Amino acid sequence: MKYLKKFNESMNSELEFAIVKIKSEYDDQAIKELLDNEIEEWVEDDQLGDNYETKLEWYWDNSNGEAQEIIVTYIIDKFKSDYKKNLSESEEKELGTLIKKNFEYLDY
Repeated sequence: MKYLKKFNESMNSELEFAIVKIKSEYDDQAIKELLDNEIEEWVEDDQLGDNYETKLEWYWDNSNGEAQEIIVTYIIDKFKSDYKKNLSESEEKELGTLIKKNFEYLDY
């Protein structure tokens, strides 16, 4: 049991380290800009029709969070690359959840 506790503590400290580093690199404005740019790539002009003035409006009404997931994945991949970290699939999933909790624009 003590090994499981040590494993969980080390996993939590790795994720805490990751969030601290990510938050030091990205503020809310940077995340919003990344997301807005990604949304621009997701929505074609002909999808807007008469009901929407901007791609952002269309995306927020019709999306399933695809652009947010791409940004979360990008942030995780950049963290892993910058800090030479290997994360398990479950650690990446937990880190993604923490990123979404820390950046409101990514929590869909």
